[in-house]
Amino acid sequence: MSEELKAAGALVRSYRERRNMSVRKLALAIGLAPTSVSRVEAGDFPLGFEATAALIDILGVDPVDVSTLVDAFGAQALSKAAQWQGLKDKATSE
Repeated sequence: MSEELKAAGALVRSYRERRNMSVRKLALAIGLAPTSVSRVEAGDFPLGFEATAALIDILGVDPVDVSTLVDAFGAQALSKAAQWQGLKDKATSE
């Protein structure tokens, strides 16, 4: 787990708690399981682009903090996509 992802997770938790929103309610609002939101807040699970956008909107994330979330979750999503593409390319070349 990267420090960037951990910081983004703490930021998500902070916004959720300031809005007095439960993990379950946020999860339903962004289309994830509550366990996934808990993993996001712990810094163990990156959000995809759509979930990140929904979370920013629902929690009313300040523009100053938007870049932190997008940078952390976007970098993780791109890394996973590159890994997936590499596996896919390997499978098709065999």
